[in-house]
Amino acid sequence: MSRLELSVDDLDVAAAFYTDVFGFEVVARRGPVVVLQPPGGTGSLALERAHPRRRVTHFALELLRPADVHLALDLVVAAGGRVLERSELATGSTTAVVADPTGNRITLH
Repeated sequence: MSRLELSVDDLDVAAAFYTDVFGFEVVARRGPVVVLQPPGGTGSLALERAHPRRRVTHFALELLRPADVHLALDLVVAAGGRVLERSELATGSTTAVVADPTGNRITLH
């Protein structure tokens, strides 16, 4: 990921979701924007208060270990998100689509 900007309903709830579930770290807070960095990554995720005309509704994250998808699903629910779909692939790995507390969809694989 290089940079992704998401509109969210509640900055604190969204920041907690991405730090608790995916291990992102808050690196800056500027007014209505919270900037997070993924673990071991150089990109950033910018969360901003919901703006009706700027809306990304779906993106994908490739977890460091495919087996982490199962753990991530439990963390998503515990952090206020929802599991929307879950598929076991013929390769033995799992892919899933989840939603953060605002409803942004995230494909995990």
